[in-house]
Amino acid sequence: MNSDLGRYIAIISGSTFLGNISLWSYLKKYLCKVKLCSLNIFKHLRPTLLLFLPQVAINIYVFLNKIMLGSMSTVVEAGFFDSSDKIIRMCLTLVTALTTVMMPRVASMFAKGDEEKVNEYLKIGFGIATLFAFPIFFGIEGVASKFIPWFFGEKFIKVIPVISIEAFAIMPISFSQVLGIQYLVPIGKTNQYSKSIIFGAIINFLINIPLIYFYSAVGTAVATVISESCIAILELFFASNNVKISLLFKEFWKPFLSSFIMYLVVKFLNGSLKVSFFYLFVEVFAGICIYTLLLIVLRYEIIRVFVKKLLKK
Repeated sequence: MNSDLGRYIAIISGSTFLGNISLWSYLKKYLCKVKLCSLNIFKHLRPTLLLFLPQVAINIYVFLNKIMLGSMSTVVEAGFFDSSDKIIRMCLTLVTALTTVMMPRVASMFAKGDEEKVNEYLKIGFGIATLFAFPIFFGIEGVASKFIPWFFGEKFIKVIPVISIEAFAIMPISFSQVLGIQYLVPIGKTNQYSKSIIFGAIINFLINIPLIYFYSAVGTAVATVISESCIAILELFFASNNVKISLLFKEFWKPFLSSFIMYLVVKFLNGSLKVSFFYLFVEVFAGICIYTLLLIVLRYEIIRVFVKKLLKK
């Protein structure tokens, strides 16, 4: 057991270390010598702390879920939730990457005073988040019943209801990523972004207590969905001062309908086919094809934007 733990720590730490080290070779193209006295560190200290605070709050309530679950219920239940949470967070990397790419562009347009372009980028970012969030949610719901015991083993069968509930958090997390990191932070509304995250962390802590007591890992999944939804709703409220929210949800029904039809097909295949990597690939590939085709037929705006850019290139 101890040897396995040491290997696990070495793999996690080593892979992260090597990944970061590999980036250093590219930095020499962009870095130059700077005098320490010209950095003016204290000027940037307050805005940096304002960004640091919500990240601390996020990490606290992400880890607090598992700590509270382990102490109030059992370590086994904490393991069930952790397995579900890892899959959900991994699936959300697409949206996280989007906000990282779009943030400097929005900040640049805002600095130039081009509010129309800022709102356009927000609309595109929201559309792309929706484009990925719905199929990921319905995809997980469609394959979870067979994927979980195949991937984790039969002893993790209790992860199925946990991940089925926690998957509902994919939509609000995706929306809050776009509204918070891609919009509120670049336009200088870091304070409002921080308030949203801290509010969600408090809600998560308060409702975790009764839900964990009565429902263990399932209760933590419910608390996660509620707290993430609170964050998204509060950020929508803050953004509504400058943006017409109805425009963001104008084509909301198209990816939803396409994803739901995809879900029905994937669910049928999941119930009909045997459990194996090949058949799982078939289900995922069929789902992607159906979803993409339906979006093209429904003339989803984001798809048309991508196609136009590809044709220009």
